[in-house]
Amino acid sequence: MDHSTIVRNELLLRGLRFVEEYGAFQFTMCSGQRRWRTLLTGASDELVCCSQFPWIRDGCAAALNRFNSEIGTGCFLMMDQHVLFRCGAEILDPLCAGETAVALLRLSGNTVCRYWERVLRCGGADEL
Repeated sequence: MDHSTIVRNELLLRGLRFVEEYGAFQFTMCSGQRRWRTLLTGASDELVCCSQFPWIRDGCAAALNRFNSEIGTGCFLMMDQHVLFRCGAEILDPLCAGETAVALLRLSGNTVCRYWERVLRCGGADEL
């Protein structure tokens, strides 16, 4: 089932700004001086949220494994030399899809902020 209409309406109701493309919602998230990209997408009966840290990193595998052992929901991974945080949830009730999407965005944002300095120090160079 496509939950994008319910998710879109919930995001708009909460005043969140996003770009929608191919059924996925793209955000530029920020907290203070921190800025990162987040993508929220749905597939069948689940939602997936993926946040990309803004630096190019290399050689972070050991640190990411350590971070993954600390968190309860979601995981850190490397893709195209970027550190990503990915989390998801199954949609059991279609009417809750919007609330689930907002909960995933909050979880992702909180995790990015909590691990920001540690990811920054795990090696690499600033992309900007």
